Amino acid sequence: MNKNNYNEFIKGLELKNIRLKNIESKLRSPHPPEGQLKVEQKMFSEFEIEETLLRAVVSIILSFKDTKTRRIMAKIKLSLYLEYIFNTVPTDETLQIFKETSLLVNAWPYLRFWIQTLTQSFGWPPLVMPLLKVVPDKTQKAEEKKS
Repeated sequence: MNKNNYNEFIKGLELKNIRLKNIESKLRSPHPPEGQLKVEQKMFSEFEIEETLLRAVVSIILSFKDTKTRRIMAKIKLSLYLEYIFNTVPTDETLQIFKETSLLVNAWPYLRFWIQTLTQSFGWPPLVMPLLKVVPDKTQKAEEKKS
């Protein structure tokens, strides 16, 4: 990874807009779960570039399983649009790193807000989502040490 390329890209990057793309929630039953709830999470993103504009979609799917009955008690699907402007044209490698790190970190507070709002609307105590911690994989760390 070329840290200079990534740093240069990030320096000239600004979040222009963030909007809700879609939201879907489903509560299986109004009754509380018999056991503890286990949250399974899948998160993914995609983006496109047009001149100096980067448009991204970040999505999350949460399934809430009752540990006693193993039934899915609720499900939330949520997607956000994020629009950025940038000064430095990113390389493919820079975009991949951005997609796996900064993009997700930027969207996380907004996703947390919607998740907490929806779980409260289920009549559940507010779900406080943990911090999103993005750690580069070992191969990236090893390459950085060589540079």
